[in-house]
Amino acid sequence: MLIPVRPSSCATGLIASKELQATLVIWLCAHDRIVADLTDNNVHALHADPIVGDWLVRFVHRTQDGTSIKSSCEILANLSVENKDLVIGWLRDSGNVTSQFDAAPPVWPVNAPLESPAWNSLRTLLIAFYEIGLGEGLPFNPAGQPTRTEGLKRDRFVAAFKSESAEWVCVLCQGPADGLQVDHWIAKAYFPNLSVAPDNLLPICSDCNSSAYKGHKLVLSPGQAQPFLEWFHPYHRPAHDKLRPNYRDGKVRVEPLSAEYAPHVRNLDGLLKLSARWSNYHRMYYGDYQRELADKIRRGRVAGTLDGLREELREYLTQINIGTRKYHPFLQKLVVESALEPERLEAWLVELTGGEAAERTRPSA
Repeated sequence: MLIPVRPSSCATGLIASKELQATLVIWLCAHDRIVADLTDNNVHALHADPIVGDWLVRFVHRTQDGTSIKSSCEILANLSVENKDLVIGWLRDSGNVTSQFDAAPPVWPVNAPLESPAWNSLRTLLIAFYEIGLGEGLPFNPAGQPTRTEGLKRDRFVAAFKSESAEWVCVLCQGPADGLQVDHWIAKAYFPNLSVAPDNLLPICSDCNSSAYKGHKLVLSPGQAQPFLEWFHPYHRPAHDKLRPNYRDGKVRVEPLSAEYAPHVRNLDGLLKLSARWSNYHRMYYGDYQRELADKIRRGRVAGTLDGLREELREYLTQINIGTRKYHPFLQKLVVESALEPERLEAWLVELTGGEAAERTRPSA
């Protein structure tokens, strides 16, 4: 999102799993399907490879959140023809997220295709491909080949994503990648058919994935004809080159680089509370730099003059530019660049030579 990301090398395996997920639902929703058809032999025959067939049979006999997956399958097989058509149409229309970022996107089905409890059964079945499948091992390796022993798992997906996109920082907030959790960018509670879609899985830090920020919130505008029109997407419409943080009046504000993306930035900031979070971090880095500089001045390692301070701050800026400071480099640059402004440089010198540097301010939770 704020760091360019690309589909993981596990994408092909996830696509194969998503296709298997759709195959099962479409088979269950055939007009002539009845509960009696739900035998192990018939389920096994849904995929040409016996490895995948074996996995699917075992999967159907599992439980998800205390609910039998087979019973969910039976409810879908027992739907009316009209409701089965609604499920197939919903599966088709909400399955291609990429098309929503075209110039003229097709209609996106905002509402669930079924009423409860049938909707809960469909959701249970689809989410189980993520919770059970990606949790314990899908029947495909990252390249999409059937496998019994090297099935794609959540930890392998996260490891591949980290090594290929952003090993040390969260791609949403660019803070420390602590406790990475796999987020469904379009919440699986609303669109469970995207539970193993590779362009819907995004490892993010535990803060960003909390209910206070991204959590399970929808990243679309349900009341609009084009619900994704004013939203970024980590893979299909990234934000890293369309916004910037700006520091003024003691706060950091997230601003669009062009008026075209003003609503997108507003939605993203509302989702992640970046302006408030980055303002807290800005104060922390401000205090860190002042403490470090004050110590260097006391030790005689930096001259307590405007020239000495300016030279040291420019060196900090060089370190940030070459990436030696990993977290929030844009915020650290804001601190140093603002300090290098003539009036602020003089104020910093007074603060650093006239008393103790500002106490370190840690960001609030």
